[in-house]
Amino acid sequence: MIGTGPYTLTSWKQGDSITLTRNDRYWGTKASNKQVVYRFFKDATAENNALLAGQLDLVTQVSSPDVLTQFDNRPQFSIVEGTSTTKELFNFNDAIAPFNNPDVRHAIRQAVDRKALLTAVWADRGQVIGSMVPPTDPWYEDLTSIDDHNVAGAKQLLAKAGYPNGLSFTVDYVPSDAVTIIAQGLKSQLAQAGITITLTPVDDATWTDKVYKNHNFQATIMTHVNQRDLVWYGDPTFYWQYDNPQVQQWVKDSETAATPDEQTALLKKVARQISEDAASAWLFLDPAIKVASTSVDGYQKNNSTDSFYVAPITKR
Repeated sequence: MIGTGPYTLTSWKQGDSITLTRNDRYWGTKASNKQVVYRFFKDATAENNALLAGQLDLVTQVSSPDVLTQFDNRPQFSIVEGTSTTKELFNFNDAIAPFNNPDVRHAIRQAVDRKALLTAVWADRGQVIGSMVPPTDPWYEDLTSIDDHNVAGAKQLLAKAGYPNGLSFTVDYVPSDAVTIIAQGLKSQLAQAGITITLTPVDDATWTDKVYKNHNFQATIMTHVNQRDLVWYGDPTFYWQYDNPQVQQWVKDSETAATPDEQTALLKKVARQISEDAASAWLFLDPAIKVASTSVDGYQKNNSTDSFYVAPITKR
């Protein structure tokens, strides 16, 4: 198959692997390796066993810190921890009751202990966040003090919103090791504030159809990896249906800003406003943890996008 980038696609085995071969006709800097094989695993144990057996050279993202013990004190492997822009979110359908009441959204945020969730999933790796912006973006501001963990405050806000005896709702989510831990943690934490949630696991296709396309949900847990996804809060038709005309205008103005500084100032306003509105409950950033054979080098430490660049990688 012909390609115009540094590689051509030479093999695709659905659900198993993709093989890329270096494109020596590429106009730019040639890839440092002749061939790359991506293998897909649904099971973390199988993936780790393949690495231990020498069938893989690199795991680009470890799914849980628990697996790292298999590679500790093994000189043939390197464990590399970096930062990522992968955000774990607890989202509400802001267009429907009770989530169309900001006091309810603030109450839920205050009932959530983000640090405890991060510890449960990543053993203190990663970083809690207070809005949709990672520290690598120029419009980042530490907003974690907004709606910090406060169970008593959450109960007061619920009473103010008309729910003195608490409330109940359903949370749709696509199960994974990390998301399942988050879901169970949220259930336990919210119960302390009188909030009862029913956890409903769904597959990817169901989530896309039910939540993303049709907005037929109350709350959901989802991982967001895209760059500049802050701007989705400027779109009232996006799946969480947050609707603030001022935010929409700031996002629109940022796209035609005359200078980077002007754009940064506008997007900082967006980030702060959505946090002050409790448009979502932003939980934490996943760490970027890779395990690699010491025979490979040149791979990226940090994940600043959802892409992983393989062209610089070399193998001895």
